Amino acid sequence: MTTTVDLDKAVPVGHGRRHVVWTRGRRVTFTVIGFGSLLIALTGFVGSYTAVRDLAEEKGFGWFVTIFPLGIDVGIIVMCSTQWGRVSGRTGLDHACDDSAAVHRDQ
Repeated sequence: MTTTVDLDKAVPVGHGRRHVVWTRGRRVTFTVIGFGSLLIALTGFVGSYTAVRDLAEEKGFGWFVTIFPLGIDVGIIVMCSTQWGRVSGRTGLDHACDDSAAVHRDQ
């Protein structure tokens, strides 16, 4: 499957950026990407939860067996979010989607 982008349909927004027209094919493609990503994430979560739960059960964690894997996964998400927040603050990515902030940075 070959995907082509028709830049003639793109409208200049300013500062060298272009507003891309969302065609039906582009919407379908990104919908498939979104659902595929969710499926991969769900598969990874279920596999991780099962493996950590089995290990905690083997080590004798008792009633904490069902909560422990969730704590591990939430900890990973919090650490990744913290790192993203720190990096975006240093690089200016926190305002990447805000056009008014981009204009003020360029002046």
